[in-house]
Amino acid sequence: MRTIKKYPNRRLYDTEKSKYIKLDDIKTLVIENIDFKVIEISSECDVTNLVLLQIINDEESDKMPFFTKQVLLNIIKLYGHPMQKVTKDYLDAVFSNLDNKEKIHEDYAKTFSDVTKKNLEIWKDITEQYFDAASNLNPLKNKKNKK
Repeated sequence: MRTIKKYPNRRLYDTEKSKYIKLDDIKTLVIENIDFKVIEISSECDVTNLVLLQIINDEESDKMPFFTKQVLLNIIKLYGHPMQKVTKDYLDAVFSNLDNKEKIHEDYAKTFSDVTKKNLEIWKDITEQYFDAASNLNPLKNKKNKK
């Protein structure tokens, strides 16, 4: 697991790369499925979730926010509610399936490719049968074949 140190001045230090990084670099780690944790230097507390929330906050500031006001209100209402754990487990299950998206895309592409090949074979057979049948109806061709 990669360790990122968070200093009091809010700077992030990647211990593996031995360099300071930004939130965009953390976002890249997330996208590339690189496991990491962010440790606050002064308290040695794991602040990974807080840093991830900062990234979400920055993303939500963009023109196309992911969460609607109603979703955010409902998330806030769920804290301490008996449905909090159920909802968390449900969301974990939903998003864990998204982690398999590359495999799903590969499987889909293979299936699509196989179906396309089969459809092309069927189309080829149909067109050959059509032209064979059409040529048998051609009176000029039939006269040439009889001679």
